[in-house]
Amino acid sequence: MILRFGCENFRSISEYQEVLLTAVSKDDGDTLFSPNGIREKVLPIVAFYGANGSGKTNLIMSIRSLISAVAQSASSDIDRALIPAFKLDRESANLPSTLDMDFIFDDVHYHYGFSFDGKVVTAEWLYSFSYAHRMSKSVLFDRDISDKNSPFYFGKSLKGKNKVISEITGEASLFLSVAAKSKHKLLSNIFEYIKSHYSFRFNSGLLEEQVAQKIRKYGFEREISRFLTLVDVGVARLEAKQVQMEEDRANAVNSMLDALVNSLGDLAPKGKLPLIEYQHHIEIHRENKAGEDVLFSFNDESLGTQALISLLVSVFWVLKHGGVFVVDEIESSLHTKLSLKVVELFNSKVTNPNGAQLIFTTHETQLLNYNGIRRDEVWLTEKSLDGSTKVAPLSDYSIDKRSNLRNGYLDGRFGAIPFLSLLDDFRLFEE
Repeated sequence: MILRFGCENFRSISEYQEVLLTAVSKDDGDTLFSPNGIREKVLPIVAFYGANGSGKTNLIMSIRSLISAVAQSASSDIDRALIPAFKLDRESANLPSTLDMDFIFDDVHYHYGFSFDGKVVTAEWLYSFSYAHRMSKSVLFDRDISDKNSPFYFGKSLKGKNKVISEITGEASLFLSVAAKSKHKLLSNIFEYIKSHYSFRFNSGLLEEQVAQKIRKYGFEREISRFLTLVDVGVARLEAKQVQMEEDRANAVNSMLDALVNSLGDLAPKGKLPLIEYQHHIEIHRENKAGEDVLFSFNDESLGTQALISLLVSVFWVLKHGGVFVVDEIESSLHTKLSLKVVELFNSKVTNPNGAQLIFTTHETQLLNYNGIRRDEVWLTEKSLDGSTKVAPLSDYSIDKRSNLRNGYLDGRFGAIPFLSLLDDFRLFEE
């Protein structure tokens, strides 16, 4: 369960920005989580609003970059392309970028983060917090290359071959990842949590092959079919099929993959790639007026139905297993009411019994009038005069509880909307 995340000198974020997933107050707390390991209540959802280009996507991408860096660093150095610096001033390119997060794992509150300057990890840390009497912090490890004599500090509570592992940790690698690869007991478990409990969708994800594979892997045919029936998109049921490729097609696909891998040179993955023998597709079943079953392909469906099916695969997985689902533009190709229904799944203890969380960006203002959304669950992004992103929660504003949040947002009371008055003088074709 994620409690907080932050970043600095990352994409459009210059100065440090953080987002809290702990509740500001306990009012209207039916949807809130009460996990062991922390006194505060935790939010099931966070929604980001803001003008195009204000940095909403970059903020949530910071989570993905942290997760990817941890996973990548177990086998190779961190790639600067994964953590690009702020580009709108000259100094930032040479300064470290920082990514960090707080989370609950195994009923313990942890804080993990690192700084990376494009060449070396300049700092890395992992702390735990206890709330037995009052909040106290324990340093598990702290890495700081500015201390030339002793760049690693290990707390007494971190048992294991810490010094040995630090000596084999490369300057562009994360100690946490190397420790996991070295089978460090605690850090291996934290590494696996970070790597496996976060899923992302940063595009529409409508490739039928990928969607069908996920449905078969996760086994949600029945649940998706039932949801589609209940929201009345005309689908009776769907099936994800796996069929063997024709030999000529399979040979052509595998030859193309081999050529692609060979072109990567030293960047190519080690070992031989598994042969691709099967392809996957989705069959959509509808009923005609006579009650007869009529078969449609995935591509026969509207973009909205395709987008909903693709989204539901990941939504149902995280609701079943717990974890965090991060989505860019959740309303993409979806009707407003369908976006709302997806959000409601995370706000109900019936459909979300395992503490799953949804973090998303959106332009769908109707969600602001949804009674189930709290003001501390809405965050607003704006671009400063220097082009950098700033973020703040709606709960920072003094708003009457009876106010229409949607109208207030569209009227610009909270900022985070595009400034369009200059377009009044726009002419498409200048003489």
